[in-house]
Amino acid sequence: MLPSIDMITYRLAFILLSPVILVHLCWKSLQVKSLDYLKQRLGFGIRNPAYQPVWFHCASVGEVNMVLPLIHDLHRRESKLQFIVTTNTATSASIIKNLSKVYIQHTYLPLDWKYATKRFIKKIKPVALFIVETELWPTLIDQAHRANVDSYIINARLSSKTTETNRWLTSIYQITLSHIKHIYARTEHDQENYINLGADEADISVSGNLKYALSNPEKVKQDLTKRVYVIAASTHDDEELQLAKCWLKLERSELLVIAPRHPERKNKIIEQLSALTDKVVVRTDNSEITDDTKIFILDTVGELVSWFVSAQAVIMGGSFVSNGGHNVIEPAQQGKAILYGPHMENFQFESQLLLEQNAALQVNSIEELSTRLTTVLDDEIIRTQLETATLNAVRPFETVLTRYSDIVLKHINSAD
Repeated sequence: MLPSIDMITYRLAFILLSPVILVHLCWKSLQVKSLDYLKQRLGFGIRNPAYQPVWFHCASVGEVNMVLPLIHDLHRRESKLQFIVTTNTATSASIIKNLSKVYIQHTYLPLDWKYATKRFIKKIKPVALFIVETELWPTLIDQAHRANVDSYIINARLSSKTTETNRWLTSIYQITLSHIKHIYARTEHDQENYINLGADEADISVSGNLKYALSNPEKVKQDLTKRVYVIAASTHDDEELQLAKCWLKLERSELLVIAPRHPERKNKIIEQLSALTDKVVVRTDNSEITDDTKIFILDTVGELVSWFVSAQAVIMGGSFVSNGGHNVIEPAQQGKAILYGPHMENFQFESQLLLEQNAALQVNSIEELSTRLTTVLDDEIIRTQLETATLNAVRPFETVLTRYSDIVLKHINSAD
């Protein structure tokens, strides 16, 4: 099968950019202090799996956190299964490695060069490839197709902006989508966008949003403090400073826990907040939270859900700066009172779902947050109403995990 002119152009562009890409890879490898990052992104240094693995590709932290409950459920149902998860970032890699699960292996995804992807697929011999959300790498999917590895997109999402791209990219996407066996979209809107991009209508269906399967049924609580606290989750640059100023002005007795979206920013955050108060404690410093502590910085990966469980309220970050917000379903599944700012463009469906059922409070500014947060913390009736409403809002989606497990098992069993 000869590649099209557009695919040849795509590969040629990658080759021409190789010097720049290699420099970036070396710099990134030094930054994350991992030689494996460099080697594996070039298609080398891949461990031979003991068995043919089921392959999931996740772009970064959000997709990894979303797919792990699915992998655990699949392993519970069929313990013989082995999994390999590829990612693009060191932070997402650390989440998987910290699990220390023998049935899950992590590897960085090779860059979209023909020989790197071909070498990788030949090395791991996957049963099938399940791409999470939107990672449409043309060469990767083409090489999987040539190696008779069926590719699927699960929890597929696609913005309308992508469908309006230029003709050349549209052609590349159409060729790539023709090699996908089936697309399982989050919503009808995503389904329509994939069809507009060139997917065959018969090869796409709506299966729900896997992010709704992020619940933690065991309700594992943090054990670092017994103080009452509010958590500001997945915060971004400048939000920590805004929220800290707001919190200190309120002079509350509760503790404010700040969990930055990117923990590697902690030094800047500490510098900013230390100018406001000397009563800041950092998780990775192993300092004790005392009665005098005003702000606790949760600069770790993988602990956020355990802090949601006992929080009096959750402030969702990314919504007080122009970042588009973050997923509010996870704290909703813990039955929390949730507040967020005006910028929820990336999670409009989730935001609207909660707002329509009076299950969250959206504010227009930090000043308004100050007032509404005080009400939530001081009025137990209002807080309880919000907590009950959040659980009711997400309850219809409890079957999503089982649905996706059934989908994956169907395809891997048919591939045997």
